[in-house]
Amino acid sequence: HPAMASVAILGAGPSGLAACKTALELGMKPIVFEAAEEIGGLWRPGGGTWRSMRTNLSKHTCCFSDHPWPAEAATFPTAEEVHAYLHSYRAKFFPETPIRTSTRVVSATPRTGGGWTVVAEAAGAEASEDFDSLVVCTGIFSDPKRPDIPGVPEFKGKVMHSSEFQGADAVEGGRVLVVGGAFSGAEIAVELAGAGKHVDMATRRKVWPIPRFLPVQDKTVPVDLVFYSRAARAKNEGLSPEQAWAQSHSFFEKINGGNPGKTHHALEVDIAAPPYVAITDGLLEAVEQKKISPHGSLEKMDDAGRPYFAGETEPQEAPDVVILATGYKLSLSFLPAEIRKEISFDADDLHHPVLLHKSVFHPAAPAAAFVGLYRGPYFATMELQARWALGVLSGSLPAPTPEDMSAGIAEEAELRSAQPRPQFPKRDYVGMCDEYAQLCGCMPPIEELPEELVEKPLLPFHYRLAGPGAKREEAETAMRAVGA
Repeated sequence: HPAMASVAILGAGPSGLAACKTALELGMKPIVFEAAEEIGGLWRPGGGTWRSMRTNLSKHTCCFSDHPWPAEAATFPTAEEVHAYLHSYRAKFFPETPIRTSTRVVSATPRTGGGWTVVAEAAGAEASEDFDSLVVCTGIFSDPKRPDIPGVPEFKGKVMHSSEFQGADAVEGGRVLVVGGAFSGAEIAVELAGAGKHVDMATRRKVWPIPRFLPVQDKTVPVDLVFYSRAARAKNEGLSPEQAWAQSHSFFEKINGGNPGKTHHALEVDIAAPPYVAITDGLLEAVEQKKISPHGSLEKMDDAGRPYFAGETEPQEAPDVVILATGYKLSLSFLPAEIRKEISFDADDLHHPVLLHKSVFHPAAPAAAFVGLYRGPYFATMELQARWALGVLSGSLPAPTPEDMSAGIAEEAELRSAQPRPQFPKRDYVGMCDEYAQLCGCMPPIEELPEELVEKPLLPFHYRLAGPGAKREEAETAMRAVGA
């Protein structure tokens, strides 16, 4: 690639911002397209989060490797604070680089001689531009998924998707039906209950509610700092999926003082199935206080708006509002149909919508990469994907061979077809980060700092200790500040 190779980056959420910064560091010329009026992706106002919502990972994990949160920041920041953090990241590293907000990419098409043509629409006018490469950072939260439940479209009260929820005070009426009990469903139910509303919660799959802080010896520690370390990963190595599930169930049982079914039969977790979790505080207490009534899945609503739940013969009282916390579908409508087909794109597969080599590359999309397009992306993983992707596209890192890609895509297909399906197909966060770090040449010097890097929690700052882009002093300062 010539110096100043141009790269189109689609999306200005965390993935797109990390990709833009990396492209600039590698001497490329990035142009970032963002359909919304604001940067931040999911974290911008109206992006699918609500102002008071807190992260389910602490600020020590929910951050980029060379931009730690200020010491005074809350351990679990609000969505509004994450949005401000993303603005501060941009202001620190690339304040002058324009980001084309309110600009929707209509199509991205490979050019015959290499590179991509991007057609984008802004203020009602379309324009076409050519780029040497393309990075798709549009995220997996593209389109709210609204399940087809009889009677819900005819319901005379208000029906909204969780992406439209803006806090309990914006919900009118005293009785709310929340459909879905995973991350946003559980959090919304607890917030509504805390505001004095009665909540019926319909749950198809039962989850372990996990609090944000866990007791460790004589103190409480953020949940992610307990879950993720190289030492903890080593203990799970060699376990079959079933053995790993059993180990997780037993750990979650200990945290909860038993199966949530003890609190209410409709919350009984099936310990023979893969464990599903929701990071949420106060759910079981709200159920005990009868502020939240858990049920099985919502089967239908009758003409009077009364909901019928699986396993119950009689309907419940009609709610004033229905909130569908039923997830999102990925949309890649800007890519040609033949590429969508080649990457095995399936919008209805919420777990594994595309099959890509290590979630980043595919031979059907030459000179292109995908960043943050898998279920459960964390900041460290998105940033490492961006560093690998732009390293390859700029020519500063070796591209994966066709054989590697073929084997990688076959692995993904195997993960997609796994039955029963785990909540997160990529459940090995630590291994995933370290694998990308190996590919980028920024694997931390484990033998030099064994206790810090093995026994202690995995932190994004580890990936600035060595290799290209290292900022060792800054990284060590950030690691010390965590104090875990």
